[in-house]
Amino acid sequence: MSSMPKTITGANILCYSEYSETKNIIDFGGITNKLCYDGFSRFASKSIETRLTNVSQLIPRLLNSHVFYFIAFTLLSGQTLIIKTEEFASTKSFAEKLTILCPFYKPSHMKITNSINVVDSQQYSIVITKDVVGDVKKVVSLLDLITGYYNGDGCPSSSFVNNVLIDKDKQNLSENTFMLHILTKLKEISSKFMFFMRKFVNYSQTPDELLNAVQSLGISKDDVPILKYWICCYYNKSNLKPILRANHSKSGLTMTPF
Repeated sequence: MSSMPKTITGANILCYSEYSETKNIIDFGGITNKLCYDGFSRFASKSIETRLTNVSQLIPRLLNSHVFYFIAFTLLSGQTLIIKTEEFASTKSFAEKLTILCPFYKPSHMKITNSINVVDSQQYSIVITKDVVGDVKKVVSLLDLITGYYNGDGCPSSSFVNNVLIDKDKQNLSENTFMLHILTKLKEISSKFMFFMRKFVNYSQTPDELLNAVQSLGISKDDVPILKYWICCYYNKSNLKPILRANHSKSGLTMTPF
């Protein structure tokens, strides 16, 4: 242990919640990656420590405007989110929380730069920048903290992001606790999805049969872009982020203030 937890709760999480996860998981936010948090319990303890407790109140604002749902679908389906801002330090803290929505995230999947080309940005999950070169439409999603506008992919009303993942009763929690709740739900949904995937491989079911089976998890056919990216990441042998062209939601381009 490189450092002692600063709270009793943090110490209890580290002492009693250590466990090993099998390879048959989807690693959201790089939680099991030693470069990031080295396990779920390590992340849980860190989430209540000072390093991650910068309260921006940006997530509640995005939830109220429904933009958080769009961001979640964007990142879960492997698309790039560009955050345009003039305040790099506070935005980085916010972006670190969003990495929970990135399957098999690695530190190299986030880019902080003064300017970036839209095409080049696709190799990252999240980009923090002051200037964007090129047209973002139908390529990446843009969260403009300067103008207060979101321009990017939407989220279908039938998606599990709307109906299962984001619990409206939990939105009054602190940002860190809310994101920890999101992570727990993602782990639950994805582990059950991987179970269905194993049955799919063993019994040679059709893709439609698989989709019908996972509907019991709240997953709909409109979630196919997310499922495609999860499968792609799971079998990805490279350290580079997979890029799936035109892997957008059926909602299409969405522009809205927040």
